[in-house]
Amino acid sequence: MHNSVRTQPGKCAIFTICSNNYLAFAKTLLNSLAEHEPTIDRFLILADKFNAPADLYPSNSEVICVEDLKIPDFDQFAFRYDIMEFNTAIKPFAALALLQERGYDSVIYLDPDIEVFAPLKAVIYALEAGASVVLTPHVCHPAEGEVVPNDLQFLQAGTYNLGFCAWGKTTEALATLRWWARRLEHQCVNEVARGLFVDQKFIDLVPGFVDKAVILRDPSLNVAYWNLSQRDLQQASSSEGESWTVDGQPLTFFHFSGFAPTRLEALSKHTPMFAERAISPSLMALMQHYAKKLFRNGYGAVPAAAYPWGKLNDGTRIHPSVRKMFRERFADWKGDPFENFGPVLQNSVESGRNTKIAVRDTTSPVTAHMLYLRDSLNWLQFLFDLNTDEGSRGLANWYVDAVGSDWNLDDRLLAPVIERLSKKPVPIAPPSQGGGRSDISLIGYLRATSGVGQMARASLRTLATLPYTIEGHDIALRVGGARTNLEYQSLETEYVSGRVQIFNINADQVTDVIHHIGVARWEDAYKIAVPFWELDKFPAQFAEDLAEFDELWATSHHVHALLYRQFRDKPVYYMPPDLTPARPSNRTRASFGLVTGEFIVFFAFDFLSQVERKNPHGAYEAFRRAFPRGGTAKARFVLKTLNAQYAPPDYALWRDKLHDDPDVCVIDETLSHDDMLALIGCANVVLSLHRGEGLGLLIADAIGQIVPIVSTDWSGTTDLIDQNSGYPVSYQLVPTPPSAYPYVDGHRWAEPDLDHAAWQLQSVYQNPVLARKKARLARANLVMSFGPGRASSAMSQRLHEIFATEAKG
Repeated sequence: MHNSVRTQPGKCAIFTICSNNYLAFAKTLLNSLAEHEPTIDRFLILADKFNAPADLYPSNSEVICVEDLKIPDFDQFAFRYDIMEFNTAIKPFAALALLQERGYDSVIYLDPDIEVFAPLKAVIYALEAGASVVLTPHVCHPAEGEVVPNDLQFLQAGTYNLGFCAWGKTTEALATLRWWARRLEHQCVNEVARGLFVDQKFIDLVPGFVDKAVILRDPSLNVAYWNLSQRDLQQASSSEGESWTVDGQPLTFFHFSGFAPTRLEALSKHTPMFAERAISPSLMALMQHYAKKLFRNGYGAVPAAAYPWGKLNDGTRIHPSVRKMFRERFADWKGDPFENFGPVLQNSVESGRNTKIAVRDTTSPVTAHMLYLRDSLNWLQFLFDLNTDEGSRGLANWYVDAVGSDWNLDDRLLAPVIERLSKKPVPIAPPSQGGGRSDISLIGYLRATSGVGQMARASLRTLATLPYTIEGHDIALRVGGARTNLEYQSLETEYVSGRVQIFNINADQVTDVIHHIGVARWEDAYKIAVPFWELDKFPAQFAEDLAEFDELWATSHHVHALLYRQFRDKPVYYMPPDLTPARPSNRTRASFGLVTGEFIVFFAFDFLSQVERKNPHGAYEAFRRAFPRGGTAKARFVLKTLNAQYAPPDYALWRDKLHDDPDVCVIDETLSHDDMLALIGCANVVLSLHRGEGLGLLIADAIGQIVPIVSTDWSGTTDLIDQNSGYPVSYQLVPTPPSAYPYVDGHRWAEPDLDHAAWQLQSVYQNPVLARKKARLARANLVMSFGPGRASSAMSQRLHEIFATEAKG
């Protein structure tokens, strides 16, 4: 409980329901109730967790967390519904709690996007007269026009608008609320085609079996976009402040459904009515009045992405089809589905007409979620016959492609599917031993201090632990920046001789590198490419060059998916690199000229790594939204750049302007890797609002230093942190501007939500103990998933299969 208000038995209570992102609306409503109905107790039922700043919660009302309502099997209840369905499903449970547990004689519910302008006399009178339920219809006259909403939409949405309802504590009211609660426990869904529109359609039945049902047709009640064309709204001239009338009488309450205070060109997103010139002066004055109050009460301070029941515990977004599958197939689920339903989605199942959702065959590409989608969609049944291997693989390939389409499935659902699809027999045997040839050549940027150089050295480090003769070949073609790392100089050779050749090089350099090492030495080897890419598709321009390779390896699940979609005829293997974390540094901030006691937000990027993709502008903007100038927090943005001499003119100017911000520290000097790790270790949080990463080595380095991470929740970095081990930032996939990235042809990248990023930065700042706990878990996960044992095991197993082919030959 929060902000307790004394309850008085025998009285009426008013309540609303919202998640944290709607607190500004709820506060505006509750403030208006405090003004016009000051003697009625007020409640906010929070469909969320108490993790917003304390000043955003109303101080004049009691806040009750939804988890305190004793909703049966709460975890399953929350899993069934999206945020809108969840908020509406809570209604009867909250009403019953206030009537039965708090002892109120009546309760009034109002949606949070309502403002009250006068006492609720008609409602109170109906309750005092003994009403069991009080309702208002959407419209009081037929709506025969073509523009929505009209009669047809009201038939679909329900006769009564449940943004308002009131209940007396009568026997029939309590019985009806219990019936409503039982229905909404499983069936509060937005499925208009099935005749269901969340909580509203059920209430159409209520006047038929509730004797004391009162329908209020007062035009001043529940005025909204759906009935405003039938009512005359006028701004009243009053010396006491702003007021409005409806059909000549004072406006009681207005329902701002679909209203956005940042877009005053329309009253509601749900209708084309009352937009631009169709907005009367009186309506515009009302909209401006309401917008001002929303901004005053913290509108936009809490991003929708902060909703706690929108993802599985591993960070996978819960797609609407997953919730529907859970409702329809698992009504009797036991345990917490946020924790244990994910594996069910990815279970392999046998192909066949009578397949049930269960673990059957770990090699089958068809998963339980795929099967559910096929059972639900006739066209998928027509296209893919699961009695055949071709049909099973076809369905699985459709699913893989659907992630990148309008389905917007989370690509974390793909890892086990692609692993099954992409494993194929070794296509050719490597050359036999002899002739002074090494077993394996690693071709890469071995001396480069950049990320691609670090990855090549990680591969060589793993290979050196295996029972093969190993050589390294350093590539210097078109490599900018320093080439001073000589860690594996003893393994370097001038010529490439390996029977198996592993190319840790950029995909756009394949042709040049092959010619550089000599075509003759290339042709008879078993050739493996380990390319990186950061966007949502692998460029078609590289397909011809990579087609010459026998096999492809991916160092992240993101790249694994990209490669499989482009090269389905080849073996494509996920090969986790050795990212063994360095021991946390004990160097102090003073050695870098940084101040003890400041909250340091660290961001770093290389000017040779496509600046727009790294998104330094976004990182700085998120920092400023989290810690505005003149605020109480002593926060500093530390910007570390590499290869600043290659900075484009506009970014160089921007970076120079940052020097004028007293809360920013720009470090342009070249640091050794050890010094870089020590600098990272001085931070309170590392921020990476990238638009795409092949893997994310800055994040890996920060994890090794046990520093909390705030990072875009897309592409390679999702292998490194999730919501349990870091602070993922929501995003939208948007077209990549052709001028911002090379080889772009209809590709997309992530545009991080800067408000959510600011929220996550504030979360680290407000709760450093939890942030440190997450950072320690991230490091443990890194050691487990990207330690030398995991890397060596994966590479050893595949190389054994490749060389075994040569032995059989």
